[in-house]
Amino acid sequence: MVNWEVISGKILEMLPAKDSASKSENVETLRLGLAMHVLEYLPEKFDAALNELCQEAILHFMKEAGIVKGYKPPPLARLADAIVSLEAKAIRSRLGIQEGPASLFIHRSHYEKVLTEAITRLLADGEQVTQERVAEKLNETLGDPTIDERMIRRWNREYGVDWKEFKSRLLNRTNSS
Repeated sequence: MVNWEVISGKILEMLPAKDSASKSENVETLRLGLAMHVLEYLPEKFDAALNELCQEAILHFMKEAGIVKGYKPPPLARLADAIVSLEAKAIRSRLGIQEGPASLFIHRSHYEKVLTEAITRLLADGEQVTQERVAEKLNETLGDPTIDERMIRRWNREYGVDWKEFKSRLLNRTNSS
């Protein structure tokens, strides 16, 4: 049984209150978001938990057999850490958390929207559309001087954006209007 009141209450304490929404609307929105995340990943979590418990049982058996038969089992602490490490990787994957700088984009469509805005500004200013120029526009908009064309290429890879196709589609759309 999940006590959503306690969970949503704790999370709401951390979030800034929306001026336009009442506390009950914020709670309902938060509850829905939490429930959707739980429902989406619950089968994966059950599968992972069962798998981890089976791996733990194997470690337990190895430890007991080593004691009874008098042999030294492999380093069980390292094996237990490996099990935990797999769950940590799964959580990072589900939440889209990665090593390196914090992501500026929620998902691919958010990234594409920001790219489109930067390219639109370049075109309005009569400038050439390159990844370097887009990075400069993003620097102006986001105030992050670390953004350069290498970051644009990396984000294109991460979000599955084919730069040439995306740029061509946007230029064609702009030229036809």
